[in-house]
Amino acid sequence: MHLLRYVPMGIIRDSIRIRGSLRLMLVLSALAVSSHGALAQEDSGASPLQELKATVTWQGGLEARALNESSGLAASHRHPNVLWSINDSGSKAVLYAMDLTGRHLGSWSIDMPDPIDWEAMTSVQVNGTSYLVVADVGDNTAWRDTVSYTVVAEPDVFNSAESILEPVSHLRFRYPDGPRDCEAVTVDVQGQRLLLMSKRVVPIEVYALPLVLDNAHSDVFVAEKIADLDGLPRVSAKDMDLYGKAGPWMHMPTGMTLSGDRLLVTTPKDAYLFSLARLLSPPQRIAMPSIGQREAIVFAAGSENVAFVSHERRYGKEEASLLRIEIKDR
Repeated sequence: MHLLRYVPMGIIRDSIRIRGSLRLMLVLSALAVSSHGALAQEDSGASPLQELKATVTWQGGLEARALNESSGLAASHRHPNVLWSINDSGSKAVLYAMDLTGRHLGSWSIDMPDPIDWEAMTSVQVNGTSYLVVADVGDNTAWRDTVSYTVVAEPDVFNSAESILEPVSHLRFRYPDGPRDCEAVTVDVQGQRLLLMSKRVVPIEVYALPLVLDNAHSDVFVAEKIADLDGLPRVSAKDMDLYGKAGPWMHMPTGMTLSGDRLLVTTPKDAYLFSLARLLSPPQRIAMPSIGQREAIVFAAGSENVAFVSHERRYGKEEASLLRIEIKDR
């Protein structure tokens, strides 16, 4: 049963959306079962992952104070030195543009209802047109029957005024085996599909959806499961001792990005480089500094070895950071 493998948050932050006390009891029961199961998986005898040489540098703080939790990152296809980001749940449908040091370049609203839980974004260029894809796929407590993604044409940051963007498409979908939490989404351009990586389940799962760029589809799509990933580390007693209540989440994906065959995944602890063609092969590990909760990751435009990572602004008041990763294997 998928419920018994699902690990919800220790504190249910969106309690106003709870559908009755019975649902809450089921969620809390799942927490007890899943946390025990996760701890039981430590010391499984798996071989250590290969370390990947990389340099990690601090680029700057995110200047836009309204961007409290940079939950998604996307690289602009119109301007190579521009990144896009979004806030997490409870925020308006607003896109934030920044340069590669975190300097604020403007914000654009989308003409749509407020999202439930935006958790990821990505970008793509098709037939010369640049698009931004925003995924409303967060589901901490596994009760959303359907989730969605929205596509807009990327505005020209330097040559268009801040305005309201009209969606190019909005696609609702569900998972074939019940609700899933997700914070990691990217576009597979060659496969013309959207890839999603689940969170809070073991093993981590990868799903695929068609990339739809028109509003001709009103049906609810069903995501296709394409892989179970055992490559990410499992929680250990050391993690629990070091991170306490955050221990079970330290190796869960909070963002991913694809360039060519290189699938780069970030977790709250480290980053991992997979081969999309060989998803079941062990990834390579990139050690990351512990300077806050990492929220998103994106390859720089046109690059397979440079990526950017964003952190949240704790309590809405501290500095949120932008980091640059340069992979040294080429």
